Amino acid sequence: MKKSMDYHYLMVIIAGCGLIGVTLGLANNLAGLFFNQIASEFNVGRGTVALSVTVYSLTMATVGMFSPRIVRRVGLRRTALVGAVIMVATTALSSLVHSVIPLLLLNVLKGFAGGFIGMVTVNITINNWFHKNNSLATSIAMCFSGIMGAVLSPYISSFIDANGWRKGYLLVAGMIAVLMLPAVLFPISLKPEGVHLTPYGDDPQKKEGNRTAELKESVIPAVLMGMMVVYALTAPSSTALPQHYTGLA
Repeated sequence: MKKSMDYHYLMVIIAGCGLIGVTLGLANNLAGLFFNQIASEFNVGRGTVALSVTVYSLTMATVGMFSPRIVRRVGLRRTALVGAVIMVATTALSSLVHSVIPLLLLNVLKGFAGGFIGMVTVNITINNWFHKNNSLATSIAMCFSGIMGAVLSPYISSFIDANGWRKGYLLVAGMIAVLMLPAVLFPISLKPEGVHLTPYGDDPQKKEGNRTAELKESVIPAVLMGMMVVYALTAPSSTALPQHYTGLA
């Protein structure tokens, strides 16, 4: 790998940070900042408003199962562009709703976009681009789901208190547009071969047959696989909690 090409791999990480920051950070973890004011104006409970995030997460998870095939066919940058438009539009339109039902419908559309540009796509892209330091690259991208809350939560909360939740949604829509720019503008693809590069840390001397043999030897025991499935099904329940922390505080 030539040093002059190293910036492509950095671009992949930056784009991944933006995608995770939008789909998990702004759209999910910071959604609780709006719950109190919306619930008060609509005269409903916090749980009713929080259902919008549940709908968003379920839609994103469902679409995520089919996203790899679509992204491979359409291309990462085109998918990111369409996803950015939908995420920004649905967030901005949320500032115009006057009841919970339109808010739920907008979150279904938002979740649809998030399923194509969220965690599944980011993980696949990083796995394709990084054969070395894969865990580090993945961790950097995924941590932006929490960084968005840690860094932006106080400012967005103060903005909402001063200007209302409707203008708050417009502010978040603008932030989404900014965070999506790297994935839309950077010359990257789902696989490095798409821009005539090889995966970071790839050993050209290693034959595909040897790699296949190594994969066949890496058999996961049934008990461990069962534990992984149980963990995968139960762990997401904890991700529904952070959105409520700010409102309760």
